[in-house]
Amino acid sequence: MGTPAQFEKFRSQAKVELWSQLEKKKIHELKLSTDAVPVRGTFHCARAPGLNGAAVELTGEAFDRAARLGPLEYALNGRLVNYNTIEEYQAAMEPAAAKATLRGLANETWAAITSRAWVADPSLLYAFCVYSFADLKLHKFWYRAAMPTLSPAAPVQALAPPQPIDNVLGAAARQSLHKALDAHRGVGADAVADERGVWSHCPVFAVRVEGDTAAVVPFDTVSRADAGAVSEGRLVFCVADPCGAVGHVGSGARNLLLALAVTFGFKEKVSVVSLREGAKHGIAHSLVQTYNVPLADGIAGEDVTSLPVTLPECVKAFGWETAKAPVDLASTMDPNLLAEESAKLNLSLMKWRMTPNLDLEKIAGQKCLLVGSGTLGCGVARNLMKWGVYNMTFIDRGNVSYSNPVRQSLFIHDDAVQRKNKAKAAAEGCRRVYPLCKAEAVEMNIPMPGHAVTPAQAPDVQKTCEQFEALIEAHDVIFLLTDSRESRWLPTLLGAKHRKIVLNAALGFDSYLALRHGCPGTPAGRERLGCYFCTDITSPSDSLSDRTLDQQCTVTRPGVSDIASAFVVELLASILSHPEGLYAPTPSASDDHTGVLGTVPHQVRGGLHHFDQMAIKGPHYSQCVACSDVIVNAFAERGFDFLLDVFNNADTLANTSGITAMLKAVEDDVCDMMSDSDED
Repeated sequence: MGTPAQFEKFRSQAKVELWSQLEKKKIHELKLSTDAVPVRGTFHCARAPGLNGAAVELTGEAFDRAARLGPLEYALNGRLVNYNTIEEYQAAMEPAAAKATLRGLANETWAAITSRAWVADPSLLYAFCVYSFADLKLHKFWYRAAMPTLSPAAPVQALAPPQPIDNVLGAAARQSLHKALDAHRGVGADAVADERGVWSHCPVFAVRVEGDTAAVVPFDTVSRADAGAVSEGRLVFCVADPCGAVGHVGSGARNLLLALAVTFGFKEKVSVVSLREGAKHGIAHSLVQTYNVPLADGIAGEDVTSLPVTLPECVKAFGWETAKAPVDLASTMDPNLLAEESAKLNLSLMKWRMTPNLDLEKIAGQKCLLVGSGTLGCGVARNLMKWGVYNMTFIDRGNVSYSNPVRQSLFIHDDAVQRKNKAKAAAEGCRRVYPLCKAEAVEMNIPMPGHAVTPAQAPDVQKTCEQFEALIEAHDVIFLLTDSRESRWLPTLLGAKHRKIVLNAALGFDSYLALRHGCPGTPAGRERLGCYFCTDITSPSDSLSDRTLDQQCTVTRPGVSDIASAFVVELLASILSHPEGLYAPTPSASDDHTGVLGTVPHQVRGGLHHFDQMAIKGPHYSQCVACSDVIVNAFAERGFDFLLDVFNNADTLANTSGITAMLKAVEDDVCDMMSDSDED
């Protein structure tokens, strides 16, 4: 009669790489979906009796079923269901819910058997499912896996103790079987691919033995007429077995024995080769066990349509593995990597519900030049980092003073004690906030109109202008954040010349401005937008000399700089998210020209006195002293000589742009009108 057969329970082992991949998949693909996704587990056979092989491993390649396996690896196909909340996961793991889930999985396996689908795809006998919850903020993961294992209500009987493979098949047949297995796994000169061009790593095989020859055959070549061959040991079945315990076989063998009994009626003297395999000894340590399967006659019938659709009472199901402790990746992750993943999380969450088409990579890929590293510069940098923009360069010539750290968010008291350059201190502050930030600093005094340059200073100023232009060229976005009007003139000119995104933030006592500059190359038929200087008919001049203390400091209501900094960065995000980018049109009454993040205004002006705000449009002025074609062309033709004239002569810009002539014409017209009036 025999003794009850012993089977090893299914065990899984999730590698750290799996959770890293699940994080990415959850953020970028699954989002709020709880649909099952295909996964693949792999394992190796035990090398010899007494030596357990690895549990079924879920690695970083688990989501890629096409990934190539090693020559001694076997694959199990399964699926993974990731819940959105810990409460959903815990509810699914409650005993009643878990029992119902396992019953559903078991019915799927039963259906694969009764429909004979397993004959064409034996891997269906080893289907498993992983249920998980990923806490992406804490990088903590809960999971539990199940592989439905089916067995007759009466125990499967082992007819005799397990025998070494050579005692049953003989050494020659064993060597022949090993060669045939290698051929199916793509190893050696006799490798045979299936019709899809891949090799089989399914852990179960049918083997026909004829004398000293053993051949792996498809299950669809097996029929009920082979009952004699089975009982005589000429048709045996191999199971790749991670279990090394003598007398035990992996739990997947239960499903194979049941499938053989239901499909072919093989219920007596069914020989199963438990493959124990290693690189040194091959399959020499494998064992052969013979079983009887006590299945009711009504269940093992030739007429598939007569079989129960769902699992019958005479077949029981089990397969949940023991609950596991949650996996805490945060304790093992590099702090910098942890910061990087966490910083991306909130941005990625915006794409789940609100803006699925938002191109975060495009925004994060911008290289930004911040001209001015004070109150506005610090605020803009912090807001850029919130958008995932970490590649930025600060420019400033000033040093951190004791009044700065409380108003300028990237500075600390020690920066003032050491009198650090503001640009360098701001770059260091960014790296304190986020160590992977690629913040650089340039200590530079920007040449300005109305600030005379002596012949002795000219060579150094020329080098500064060339360095500044190189910085403009090397960056994608230019922020003008200085505390004087004239210091914004040169970057405005260079931004227009090189057609860069130029954004301007400016403050009054209780007012603010966030503005994007128009640019040459505006599409035909559309009005070009103005720059910071387009509303003026006067040239910028020296506003920094002869100032009282209140004029030397940026005296504003404390919250104004934060508002302006936020607006100017959000304006950039809207520009980059609009299909026309730099040339995104402003909203109009007939068409709001909406991008992914909404409309893209030209400028936003607001104040705290009445807490009012408005988005307005200002056209490009053809005689602008900073961005007009005549000024840009004059610089292109004369280079530094033109700049030197601008620095030393307050009238150069007005004369070159045509403003002087325009004002003279207006004056003449006024004089003519007054003369006509006197004559009357």
